[in-house]
Amino acid sequence: MVMILKRLGALLQQCSKTKASNHGAAVHAVIIKMGLGSDLVLSNHLINMYAKCNNFKAAHKVFDEMPNRNLVSWSAMIAGYDQSGNPLMALNLFARMQLLPNEYIYASVLSACASILALNQGKQVHAHSLKSGYDNVSFVFNSLMSMYMKCGCFDDAFIIFSSVSEPNSISYNAMITGFAESSQLEKGLELFRLMNQRGLHPDQFSCVAVCGICTTLEDLETGRELHCQTIKLGVDSSAFVGNVILTMYSRCGSMEEVERVFRSITKKDVITCNTYIVACSHCGQPAKGLMVYREMEEMENAFGIRPDDFTLASALAACAELASIQYGHQIHARLIRTRIHLDVGVGNSVINMYAKCGCIAYAHHVFQRLLNRNLVSWNTMIVGLGNHGYGKNAVEIFEQMKTAGNSFYISQNRAPVLFS
Repeated sequence: MVMILKRLGALLQQCSKTKASNHGAAVHAVIIKMGLGSDLVLSNHLINMYAKCNNFKAAHKVFDEMPNRNLVSWSAMIAGYDQSGNPLMALNLFARMQLLPNEYIYASVLSACASILALNQGKQVHAHSLKSGYDNVSFVFNSLMSMYMKCGCFDDAFIIFSSVSEPNSISYNAMITGFAESSQLEKGLELFRLMNQRGLHPDQFSCVAVCGICTTLEDLETGRELHCQTIKLGVDSSAFVGNVILTMYSRCGSMEEVERVFRSITKKDVITCNTYIVACSHCGQPAKGLMVYREMEEMENAFGIRPDDFTLASALAACAELASIQYGHQIHARLIRTRIHLDVGVGNSVINMYAKCGCIAYAHHVFQRLLNRNLVSWNTMIVGLGNHGYGKNAVEIFEQMKTAGNSFYISQNRAPVLFS
């Protein structure tokens, strides 16, 4: 019997790893037929399997029918709800639990608190972990730092970080990411340098965070150091990291590095291509960006990378810079074929492209057909008319904008009356 239990447990573990819900349900049926439904270990495997397969109705049914539950049972359910984006259910389950939590449960509950910015509940869990002596376990103090960071309590997070005798790479990564997200850029860079001095490695999330900091500060030297690290760690070729490195070199005007990084990303996604197109325009080489757009159209079916609205707006901006009316016409024709209504951002780009290419009548036609207009729509049309010598028409459009009563219009010459 012991061998049968082990065999069934191993099968359920495999179903969890591969997220094979149907096979897992079949094993569950065998367990019930054999009269092993009340076995604690198998029930825990079943909860874990159903949770990993995102079938929480089945997981909760197994959980509710268990005659006895241990920490593994509670941990599987709480972690499952937290990881699947249902933090409230995770917190509700934790509130029902009568057993003393372990470090895994504390980490999951703190993660759930962070997800919904439940600072008061997070502080209660912190106090609970202090009483039970789990606050110095890496799982728990890293989760505490992340929770306080996401809730905007940076001093509390830093106190926990400073109290840890030997913070690990996860601790540093949590703090760096938190400082980057809260715009405390210099502190994030300072921790990143300290992390390197101690021989610890950043993960892909902190690499993205630090790269974002370097982009904002235009700190190309530190950015290059980070890029070298990502190459050593083998994460530079992923789209997640590579896209941010592309943006950094673009903002710093290094087109040569932009091209090198673009080529190094092995599995490009639509964000990679969009970032490159924008980078080319930013670096004064919009024609290279248009070449990538053409490739995206050609490989759309083979690789599944479909141009999105941002791609089209960026390509149209490149056409505007080049005054390439021919290619701009082609993109507009594609939009007419594939879109019932134009997104306001794409519509604005079409208007701008025609205006920059000297086709002000086409620009006005697109403007008139836009179902939704924002301030950019009106400004683009007014500037286009003014630049082409149609001052009277520009004033008329300006008056139309005021008459339309758009909430975004505020006179430049008179502040609005807030209280009468």
